Amino acid sequence: MTEKSTGTALTPAQESNVQQLVEAGNQMSIAHAAVIDSFDVIKSLGRIEAANFFTTVGDKLIAETALNIRDSKQYKGLPYKDESGNIRQVGDFPEFCKVFLGKSYTRTMELISNHNLLGADLYEQAERIGFRQRDYNALKSLPADDKLIIAQAIESEDLDKALDLMQQLAAKHQREKETTEKQLDELVKSVGAKDSVIKGKSEELDKKNEQLARLQLEKNTKINEVMMPGEYQLSRLQEYSREITARIEATLRGEIVNLLNEFPDELPVPMQLAIAQSFGMIIATARGVAHDMGIIPIEAVDEAVDDPAKILADKFMAHEAAQVAEDA
Repeated sequence: MTEKSTGTALTPAQESNVQQLVEAGNQMSIAHAAVIDSFDVIKSLGRIEAANFFTTVGDKLIAETALNIRDSKQYKGLPYKDESGNIRQVGDFPEFCKVFLGKSYTRTMELISNHNLLGADLYEQAERIGFRQRDYNALKSLPADDKLIIAQAIESEDLDKALDLMQQLAAKHQREKETTEKQLDELVKSVGAKDSVIKGKSEELDKKNEQLARLQLEKNTKINEVMMPGEYQLSRLQEYSREITARIEATLRGEIVNLLNEFPDELPVPMQLAIAQSFGMIIATARGVAHDMGIIPIEAVDEAVDDPAKILADKFMAHEAAQVAEDA
């Protein structure tokens, strides 16, 4: 005798409903897992965003902290453990940078310099848009007016615009520098050429004066081998006068040309007065000596006696000839 089953058999419709419930449960499990995965992704992205933020403001905070502690000397004596676990005290600012800031002294000073260059707010904006140390170095080399232009681009948080402007301004200043250096080189060459011409003329004038003095002495010797009274002293005075006159002329001309080269457009009035005063000193000195000696200077050269020694010698020779005639 067989036992009858006590279970109730499911109808096809019931089996279909059960299958649908199982599938729905599986789908809910998959959706739940997806939601969990999505939360994990969002959390990871949040961590990345936070890390990026702290990277952006980290250098700014380090710069401000280092600046305050450096100026207040609060780093001195701060205790810390070295790699061996020994307690040590900070002795100087570079040691503080390495131990407490995790930065080298050089890098810390770069951050402080960047902070001082732009100020706290603008420095933070520059860090946020992606400024690098090479960009700060390029900005430091620009004039103050150009820095204001770059600051406006940083304030608008436009990195490409700021970098393009710095590149254009740097190229502009390089062209101006090259032009200035070229002009300066040409000016130096021009002044050197003028100095060479003046020096050559001065040397040529000295040679001519020397030749003239030698010829004059030879002529006087031929006229009369017996020196007339005062003739030697007069000859020395004339030779000295010609020599000092030539030197004064060459020196004055050379120095005035050098001064004029410093003012290519127009010589300032004070400079003109100073030059006139220099001439006046020479003239006044010569007139003072003449006054002390009771001599009235003859400034018109054509009125002066060309060769007083020759005149004296001619009179002496005429006198000698008259004496010979009387004796005959």
